[in-house]
Amino acid sequence: MGLMKRLDQEFESDCVALDVLDFHSGEWIKTVRAATGTTLVELARKLGISQPAVTKLEAAENEGKITIAKLEQVAAALDCTLVYGLVPTESFEAIARSRGVEFPIRRG
Repeated sequence: MGLMKRLDQEFESDCVALDVLDFHSGEWIKTVRAATGTTLVELARKLGISQPAVTKLEAAENEGKITIAKLEQVAAALDCTLVYGLVPTESFEAIARSRGVEFPIRRG
């Protein structure tokens, strides 16, 4: 089986719930904090920063200006794991074919 088909199958099987998530909400920190019952004060203490600094982190996330490194720190403080990924809007094979890529595609 080709690389594109394997990737497509993995996305279909492992990421079924992706369609229901809003990746552009920019409020993951606030949402997870609320879901875990973690207050601004508690998160600030765990991160070693002030409460206003946590509010600034949440605003930076909402504006798309937070770094992945900072998100990893916040995730750890919330007992979470940061999962970062690029999710295709259609199958990898379809995207590759639309760009004129011939199969089989070889890695490397």
